[in-house]
Amino acid sequence: VVSYTLTIEQTGGSGIVVPGRGFLLNNELTDFSLVYDADDPNRLQPGKRPRSSMSPTIVLRDGKPFIAIGSPGGSTIITTVLQVLLDRLDRGMTLPASVAAPRASQRNTTTVSAEPAFLERYQALLEGYGHELVPSGDAFTSAAEIGAVTGIELSPGGRLTVVAEPVRRGDVMVFRYPPKPSLDYIKRVVGVPGDEVAYLNKQLSINGQVVAKANLPDFFEQDSLSYIKQFQESFPIGASPSEMSTSKTVRLLNNAERPAFIAGTDDFPFKDQCSYSVEGVVCKVPPGHYFMMGDNRDNSLDSRYWGFVPEANIVGKAIMVWMNFSSLKRIGAID
Repeated sequence: VVSYTLTIEQTGGSGIVVPGRGFLLNNELTDFSLVYDADDPNRLQPGKRPRSSMSPTIVLRDGKPFIAIGSPGGSTIITTVLQVLLDRLDRGMTLPASVAAPRASQRNTTTVSAEPAFLERYQALLEGYGHELVPSGDAFTSAAEIGAVTGIELSPGGRLTVVAEPVRRGDVMVFRYPPKPSLDYIKRVVGVPGDEVAYLNKQLSINGQVVAKANLPDFFEQDSLSYIKQFQESFPIGASPSEMSTSKTVRLLNNAERPAFIAGTDDFPFKDQCSYSVEGVVCKVPPGHYFMMGDNRDNSLDSRYWGFVPEANIVGKAIMVWMNFSSLKRIGAID
């Protein structure tokens, strides 16, 4: 059993790609102490590795491997791994539930950084004990989440339970395009298995709950040289229909000149779970599938047209556009 953590230090690493190999070089020099001190064991020197908060972990039970876990996340890695182990070993939660549980991180600071779902559940309680909780990052970006755990649990008889972060509503995912799996697409997860997603008259509802949105300044689209209505949506995050209480903010565009009617839909598996009308569409997401939509709602070819994304088509979560030469303005962190 091996638990291994590899880092390129920050999104994009050093920004240098190895010619002909296609991978980025790291920027791990930033983990050295950059103010010279001859007695500092972490001072910058040739042939050295800097200190790091990586904590790939193997847990033994009766001398045999029981759990192997690890996570990215910089200085939050140690607290992330610790919380998963506390949930699994001390609180008796399953490994999938432990990985999916919301997280906070205390790293010798005056405040505790926490994910939106953690703030929702525990902020009032913990502040009563004197803790000050703050969001872990910009709610519009992946920085609002702490870590990205993967783990394996070895059960008696050799059974393996392999776990990664669950796909949640609001995540921006890369997936193989169902009509043509050789193509990778990128969209936001709007519906998880079991959800009922309604998009009627350009208003999104999930499981009967209207997704609130507020006006933002109009967005100038350079391609069409026109202004488009921009909104901020309070999007319910969660990995199951029962998880609807916590939300994250998402920016979206709506073109008032486009009709609500969805024309030109494909035939796709489980299309009988969708009902189309002049107002839009209502779909029940089948087991093992996801409903994806683009944030530019009136200019997005998504699940409304070609159907659900099977779990097997998921490639991974997107956190940043590194290079897009056709649209340089899209380079950067993903909302």
